[in-house]
Amino acid sequence: MDTRPVIIMVGWNNDWLHHLDGWLPDGSVVVFEERDLYEGKRLADLPPHPVVREVVLTSYHQSDAYRDAADQVAKTAPVQAVLPALEYSVEAAADLAERFGLPGAGRRAAAALRDKLLLRETTSAAGIPNPRFAEVSSAAELAAFAEGGPCVLKPANRQASLGVLLLDAGDDLGAAWAECTQVEEGVHLANRPMTWRYLAEERLSGTEYSAEALVRDGRIVFHNVTLKRTHPGRHPVELGHLVPAPAAQGVDLLPGLMQNLVDATGYSGGLLHAEWIVTERGPVLIECAGRLAGDWIPDLIRLSSDVNLFREALSLLCGVGEDPVPVDRGGAAVRFIMPHDAGEIAAIDGVEEAAALPGIQQVRLVRRVGETLGGVESSWSRVGAVIAAGESPADAEKNARSAVDQISISLRTAVAIPA
Repeated sequence: MDTRPVIIMVGWNNDWLHHLDGWLPDGSVVVFEERDLYEGKRLADLPPHPVVREVVLTSYHQSDAYRDAADQVAKTAPVQAVLPALEYSVEAAADLAERFGLPGAGRRAAAALRDKLLLRETTSAAGIPNPRFAEVSSAAELAAFAEGGPCVLKPANRQASLGVLLLDAGDDLGAAWAECTQVEEGVHLANRPMTWRYLAEERLSGTEYSAEALVRDGRIVFHNVTLKRTHPGRHPVELGHLVPAPAAQGVDLLPGLMQNLVDATGYSGGLLHAEWIVTERGPVLIECAGRLAGDWIPDLIRLSSDVNLFREALSLLCGVGEDPVPVDRGGAAVRFIMPHDAGEIAAIDGVEEAAALPGIQQVRLVRRVGETLGGVESSWSRVGAVIAAGESPADAEKNARSAVDQISISLRTAVAIPA
């Protein structure tokens, strides 16, 4: 029996495992995953990760079955850290960290971070700017909130921009309600009854940013601000990101507001990824996740500052390590390959040509020929991403755009132009 200390990763995340392979000793990680996700994503068919000791099939999303599974792991090996690897695993990971006396978000903070309504209530009470909001449970309540004007409708406790709708005056709110509440996640959601809540919000105008923070004992020890590029249509899916965000009015307030958010929620330790919109009246909180940022933002941070958030966060959750010291290495950008139309992918061309362009670090494809796209609906509408570096953020973004322009996606129902 292997009795070496282990790290429990709640939720399978290939990016995390890729970064831990070769850094941690082989067999250091026990992964908890929902059976439906493990089988639906065909995770057993992926190339093995040496760092993984075992995959434990248990329920963690809106379930506490993971507790018994963790107790069984702890009987055979000391648990060194608990890592929230997916959005739906944040609460379970925080709960386990507290149960084992390890650094983590804390149950109260994790609950707020997983429910946008609770986060709105908690941060508004602390004086952090939020849009006007209300919980809604029907199209009629949505209409009462909107009063004939524009608004935002979103699930309070889902992921990946799923079901988020930007509504204009005169839109069919009944159809919008049906679209938001009936959205499907496929292999990304366990196949059992779940409880969802919904909220309506004031629709704001401004520039969107995300703020990433590494928190130790309630104190931010590293922060980053990312400029977001979002789809202009009904579904505000991100088209790309730029690190570091160029200086602009209101952006300098985000680090202080992030510390206020940490204080308001009681967040103890780990990573935060918050989304903000800088309006005429200043920054306003959109939402905040208690996990590592997605969309390759950690890659951009490493390229632009030499800070490896994967390693820094895990060291912190293990209770070791020093505060990171960033180094200015220019700028970095990601631009997503995302056709506007729906259809079956017939061909993906120009990838090699894009990868050979100046500044291009990676061209990653997450979809394959033969898969079906539904148009721009959520983060899963993407075919891939181009990651670029440059002497400045603007230079990096220019390089990323040039590479995306080289890639074309042919659909059997249409030929789409990449965003």
